[in-house]
Amino acid sequence: MESHLTVIDEPADLERLGAVAASLPPLRLRVSRSARWIAPDPGVFFIVDDPYGDLRRFREAVLGAERATYRAHVTLLHRDSIDSREQVDEAWAALGDLDLAQDFVVTELAVHDLANGEWREVGRLRFGG
Repeated sequence: MESHLTVIDEPADLERLGAVAASLPPLRLRVSRSARWIAPDPGVFFIVDDPYGDLRRFREAVLGAERATYRAHVTLLHRDSIDSREQVDEAWAALGDLDLAQDFVVTELAVHDLANGEWREVGRLRFGG
């Protein structure tokens, strides 16, 4: 799996996603600190902050009330793209504790679905506004 920004990891209706995205301006976000998952699925990612509330508004329009456990992130190494725990440890040692503190704008979403053990793109949605 390639590096990617995860804005929704819950099942969501593709038609609803498209309608909400088209009704909202692009998402203004900020990539910040590096972090890693340890167990059960090791990986490396950057935390994504929502300083303007754009992502919260989008997620609430699609899914309802925000889940306290959800954290937007840019995945660098995913459980489906690594061969060993050592690979994650090496990547973390090379990356270390880093804070990019960079704003960016999301104008388009690529929607992927896991089917039969394979990730496939099922839609591409543009923000309007």
